[in-house]
Amino acid sequence: MRFARTGCGAHRQIDVARARGLIESGSALLRETWASAAAKLAAKKTLSPEDQALLRLSYVTGAEYAAHATDIITRIAGSAGLYERDGIERCWR
Repeated sequence: MRFARTGCGAHRQIDVARARGLIESGSALLRETWASAAAKLAAKKTLSPEDQALLRLSYVTGAEYAAHATDIITRIAGSAGLYERDGIERCWR
């Protein structure tokens, strides 16, 4: 990810780091849970109710984290994020 035009200030850099952390942690949870479920299914085992609950939890958590990260970046970009000259605008298309 490259966010060179988010303006100056340490608080903006911290918010970008928070957004990235949310995306990466949600993605890691989903990948780990999916890999565990796929391994069980490949070994011809059935998924337990706990496995199924963890899969659902990872989907929901990943989606919530992604939505929160989007809110953070939208707040950082402000109205400048609407213009083509701003790098984040390309992500909204």
